[in-house]
Amino acid sequence: MKSKDKPARPGSKIIVGVVCLLLAFTIIPRAKMVWELSAKRDRLEQQKVVLQKANRELVAKEAKATGKENMEKIAREQLGMLKNGEKALIQVAPKK
Repeated sequence: MKSKDKPARPGSKIIVGVVCLLLAFTIIPRAKMVWELSAKRDRLEQQKVVLQKANRELVAKEAKATGKENMEKIAREQLGMLKNGEKALIQVAPKK
């Protein structure tokens, strides 16, 4: 016996088309959102690298600024302080 192929219902193509459209309307916005979030993540990763480098530079500057030698230099030059036993020399400008 030969089996006869059932003819396709005319409404089945419409139903398949509607289901495909519904799937497209639900998948496309989510795919777009995933793409946008991925791009945003990449931008934030780049910004993170730049900020980490700036942070390392600032930490190094802070360590240098709070070092004993630098504090002594500031105390001498800007505040006019002296160590114990030192005498201050005052330069006198020659009269013209």
